[in-house]
Amino acid sequence: MIVAMTGATGFLGSNLLFEIFKQNFTQLDRLKIFALGRAKTAEQLGESLEKLMANDGRKYLGLSQEEYEQKLQPIVKQCIIPIPADLTQDNLALSLHELSNLKQAKIDFFFHVAALTDLRCDRSVEFSCSEINVKGTQRVLDLVSILKVREFIYIGTAFSCGMEVGEIQPDSINQNNLFRNPYESSKLKSELLVRDFFRNKAMKFRVFRPSVLAGRLIERPIGTTKKFDVFYSIPAFLVKNKYEIVNSLNKLYSEIIEMPLRVHLNYNSGLNIVPVDYAVKIIYGACIHSDPSTFYHIANLQPIPHREYGKWMLEAIA
Repeated sequence: MIVAMTGATGFLGSNLLFEIFKQNFTQLDRLKIFALGRAKTAEQLGESLEKLMANDGRKYLGLSQEEYEQKLQPIVKQCIIPIPADLTQDNLALSLHELSNLKQAKIDFFFHVAALTDLRCDRSVEFSCSEINVKGTQRVLDLVSILKVREFIYIGTAFSCGMEVGEIQPDSINQNNLFRNPYESSKLKSELLVRDFFRNKAMKFRVFRPSVLAGRLIERPIGTTKKFDVFYSIPAFLVKNKYEIVNSLNKLYSEIIEMPLRVHLNYNSGLNIVPVDYAVKIIYGACIHSDPSTFYHIANLQPIPHREYGKWMLEAIA
């Protein structure tokens, strides 16, 4: 199987990378992954991916250090082909050699995962979301148009629906909706580019819309995350301030402290959270088992109340 993917070093992308390895562990000699990511050289990107696999990837696969070094490390370089790429540049800044390698391959699945997730509302963020999420997606589609790809997978967001109420179908589009930030609207524009691109093409495509991604809940270590934004920014802020008080890493999570704090939240509302490993299992599973659908929401049936996860976070950091 040959896979190409953008964003392999990101939060969702890295877990998708681990899941692909997990599902193909008995036939890794047949697996080839073109990993497109930001780096000055293929060597630098390759080193980042190797470290990722040797640390978090090893744990995801349930391997000890010794098992990893014996069973997986020798073939990681053979499986993963690092390709420096920049979503903000024409032709993704690919070299002629790297482009030639991609053209020669018969790619089974092309996952476009990379995106800028910035929920701020200032002009600079609006510009960056447009360059990376919208124009970057168009550049990826331009690349796909000259490659041999069996199936294209776009990772969107449930929040591309904007400020909507009621039951929302996974293929729902309303460009007149209000959006909370430029990120949400940019992801809708990106999805529309994907839909338009494949409108008259025989190539299969899928659009997955996950809601707020949280740390792992299935694969170990449980709770693992590499992004401390969205709701994670709250405990990150508190841990930083707590450290200034206790001034000790050893006591950071064991010593209980009191901190004057005012939290503004709606007790009757919540946040729709989905574990990242659950999301990648749905994404990869739908593709590998040829699920007939095209559009998917990956969301929790019920939101986690603010009062609940807020309490859990405070307890976790004492």
